[in-house]
Amino acid sequence: MKMHSYMAAAVLMAGICFTTCAPAADSAAALTTAANAKKAKGDWDGALAGYNQAIQLNAKYEPAYYNRAVGEAEHGMFDQAASDFDKAVALNPKDAQALNGRGIMKSGRGDIDGALADFDAAIGLDPNYSKAYGNRATAKLAKGDFDGALEDCRSSIKFDPANAKSYFTRAMVETAQGDHTGALLDYNKTIQLEPKFATAFAARGLVKHELGDLHGAMADYDSALEIDPKLTDAYFFRGRTKEAMKDLDGAVADYSKAIEIDPKYSKAYNNRGNIKDAKGDHNGAIADFTSAVQIDPKLAEAFYNRGIAKHGLGDETGANADFKHAAELDPSLAPDKQ
Repeated sequence: MKMHSYMAAAVLMAGICFTTCAPAADSAAALTTAANAKKAKGDWDGALAGYNQAIQLNAKYEPAYYNRAVGEAEHGMFDQAASDFDKAVALNPKDAQALNGRGIMKSGRGDIDGALADFDAAIGLDPNYSKAYGNRATAKLAKGDFDGALEDCRSSIKFDPANAKSYFTRAMVETAQGDHTGALLDYNKTIQLEPKFATAFAARGLVKHELGDLHGAMADYDSALEIDPKLTDAYFFRGRTKEAMKDLDGAVADYSKAIEIDPKYSKAYNNRGNIKDAKGDHNGAIADFTSAVQIDPKLAEAFYNRGIAKHGLGDETGANADFKHAAELDPSLAPDKQ
């Protein structure tokens, strides 16, 4: 599973929301209130201009920074959002929503410890803050703290039983722990609450595959791609399921589509290479395995598979070098372990 895709989904589902400004006591507040209204109507350019004007009038008006940050995050302007959340927290260290938003940005940059500190602070200020518990659960999952993540998911759901993200995160933890039945139930709940959550369909499809329900998995991948035709994980997972169903041409098509959308998808190259090698296209397989290891030099299975393809061409020296490197990266791939 490409965790970064699921972390991205968690950021999008993170639940940072616009604050309602106090009655317009000054022009900055009035401009921010008007900008929020424009944002709600889909006029992001107008909203951004309003937040900028508010800050020009009053550089210490924290709600303008916070609300601008939320909009920036929604529009993929993550560096700008991170900066504005920093400013909001500096101006009002007791704004739990700003701390939560800053934590999301830190998590997206890979600063998990920093994110945890912000989520802790947000929860300290508001012990019933469901979204902060849910976001902290995602961060704990990224650190491998499964028990802590499950505890935070339970707290998040307790304070907001309709928080789809927390069911989704709990399902990811359950999947990591091998509890596919529990994960299936939580993905079902996630989709019930958020019927357009494409990543949840893809993740549920993966679980159904593991449970042997290949046709159910295919249906979920198809649903995910109907919602989001550029969801690379859905193509990759569907490719795996097509392989299991012996539809090798269909699998190659899905791996190729994933690569078209994300040319850095190393595992898609690896899986496509395996099919090419099985069909006797050793040179094509080697090209794919080489692309995989150039993107991810620690992808041991791609080195091992390239060794097999080289062996198929009679290149024993090259094959043995790849087998050796694969075993250095993953001792389970050593010759005496096969």
